[in-house]
Amino acid sequence: SKNSSPPVYKWSQDSEGVTISFKVPESIKKDEITCKIQADSLELQVGKEVMLSGPLFAKVNSEESMWTLDKNR
Repeated sequence: SKNSSPPVYKWSQDSEGVTISFKVPESIKKDEITCKIQADSLELQVGKEVMLSGPLFAKVNSEESMWTLDKNR
């Protein structure tokens, strides 16, 4: 059997929204992260590595969507 690599993100959902968490190296600075949240797609790039890119299952309100970088990385 193939070894599966660990997931690059965790996600959770409630009635208010969806939260997607990525682990990033401590050396990464906020300006090295590009997050594009559109009504029907999401792309996250950390440094030169694309962590996630693709269509969303349902439309989101990109105006009310945000991303943060927390101390736990």
